[in-house]
Amino acid sequence: MNQETNFIEVLNSHYNWPCLYPYKFIVPSNLGKNLEALFDKAERVEIKPSKEGKYFSYTILYPVASGTEVLEGYARAKEIKGLVAL
Repeated sequence: MNQETNFIEVLNSHYNWPCLYPYKFIVPSNLGKNLEALFDKAERVEIKPSKEGKYFSYTILYPVASGTEVLEGYARAKEIKGLVAL
């Protein structure tokens, strides 16, 4: 079993689909709008700047129908240079 399959199984055991999944990211402040564009159908977005303002911490509640869709969201986000998924 690979990591993706394991992660999907863990997600399936903790969430009832469909649901709002809480994505969490840290992104350079100049690329925050890129992340927001990827999750434009978000139910809620919380943004907190770092002390020096170089980074933003994002919590994004996004509607998903399955664990596979959660992974697809992470795959889209990882294209942003400097992004850290939590």
